[in-house]
Amino acid sequence: MVTASFTVTVQCQPVEGTEVSGPAVLEVGETGIYSATYAPPTATLPITFTWDNGTVGPTAAYSWTLPGVYTLTVTATNRCGQVTATYTVEVCQEVLGVEVSGPAVLEVGETGIYSATYAPPTATLPITFTWDNGTVGPTAAYSWTLPGVYTLTVTATNRCGQVTATYTVEVCQEVLGVEVSGPAVLEVGETGIYSATYAPPTATLPITFTWDNGTVGPTAAYSWTLPGVYTLTVTATNRCGQVTATYIVEVVCYPVEGVDIVGPALLQVGEAGFYTATFSPPTATLPITFTWDNGTVGPTAAYSWTTVGTYTITVTGTNRCGGEAVGHLQVQVVWPYRIYLPLVARRH
Repeated sequence: MVTASFTVTVQCQPVEGTEVSGPAVLEVGETGIYSATYAPPTATLPITFTWDNGTVGPTAAYSWTLPGVYTLTVTATNRCGQVTATYTVEVCQEVLGVEVSGPAVLEVGETGIYSATYAPPTATLPITFTWDNGTVGPTAAYSWTLPGVYTLTVTATNRCGQVTATYTVEVCQEVLGVEVSGPAVLEVGETGIYSATYAPPTATLPITFTWDNGTVGPTAAYSWTLPGVYTLTVTATNRCGQVTATYIVEVVCYPVEGVDIVGPALLQVGEAGFYTATFSPPTATLPITFTWDNGTVGPTAAYSWTTVGTYTITVTGTNRCGGEAVGHLQVQVVWPYRIYLPLVARRH
């Protein structure tokens, strides 16, 4: 029996390098798939890839809950060696919201400063704010020359996303003037109607007129019980301002200067006569009260007597001006007339 021996040399090619491929930027919560390859291609198999998240295999999934720069590690191993590689991943928090603050109401020509803030606070920097008026930065100035409702827009952008917000601004034209029209002279007790108008016509509505007698509205009624010079006041208000105007009214009173009586100057006994009082001047302030000496109050009165004679009717006219005038009329009362006709007898 012949025995022979052989020497077998088994050569092993170690892994000399490993390379990772996959997304270099992820958003928070996003999953990235990473792959590892080895070198040289002739490295002895099998080759095992072990990742630092515990995955074993040529691919691994990674995800992070906070923004930041992370390093993942993979080790390639075969029976005759191993090699390790790292890969840097930036986890980016996109901007999820942007909020604008600043005045919601401006007057025409007024400049408003508006500020933008982003959310969440952990959003990856830098963040760029771009406004629709061309401004770039966290604040922007806006101004309008005509009243109306305007919408401004701002966009917040970082390397992993962007978000846009709008903000509504009312540009208000304040009331710059108010004018009162109505009678400048009233008589005592007379009611005057006064109207208010605003300027400019482009003033922002609604506009409220408030008068010093408590009336709210574009017109108001005024009346005074004593003569004098009075000042009425009205204020016009809208949401961006107010203005006040005054108006002078002279309240006058014209007294009764004379009273006349119209009616029959001759009556028969028992006959009723009707008499009317008139006043002068015609411009005397109303109302005028006539008081007759038989107790009647009013512009007319009835008189009757039971005996003959000459009587005097008296009436007094007064108004609120404090003066009075008295009128008189004499009336002659006679017996009824009788006519006696001759009686002629004729013989047949």
